[in-house]
Amino acid sequence: MSSKKTAPPRELTPEEVEEYKDSFLLFDTKGDNKVQGDMIGSIIRALGFNPTQALVKNVAGDKLDQFVRVTWEEFFPMLQTAREAKREGKEGTVDDFYECFKVFDKEDNGQVNAGEMTHVLCTLAERLEEGELEPLMTPHIDPNGNLRYEEFIKHIMTDPLEMI
Repeated sequence: MSSKKTAPPRELTPEEVEEYKDSFLLFDTKGDNKVQGDMIGSIIRALGFNPTQALVKNVAGDKLDQFVRVTWEEFFPMLQTAREAKREGKEGTVDDFYECFKVFDKEDNGQVNAGEMTHVLCTLAERLEEGELEPLMTPHIDPNGNLRYEEFIKHIMTDPLEMI
């Protein structure tokens, strides 16, 4: 039996680290070179990663609080963990999203009831707050109250910085 080995992670260049740091500082609302702890997951996602909520909770620990301020030095190892998860294929993928939405697509027409989807996303598994979800979903809801999930998935997976 052979075990499949993954290549060691590529080190980030100083330029890449600086670019990540600059992006991190865009979330500094007080000018103290720190961000709110409850923004950690959003920042990691804005930087192009798709960690699960469980991974975010694991790496952030007690810093995942709106009253905690997080420095770049504290955040960078969290980002490295998300980067490693991506390299190992341990983050959500577009196909995962499609499979989840298809479960609720009763008519197999690429649409799901927006109210039902809001309820599911806000109450089950990795919960979202309704206030977080509404601005993301609204542009993709038709006049009948159905979420066009292909558009929605493309939107949230292609340019995470646009969502902020």
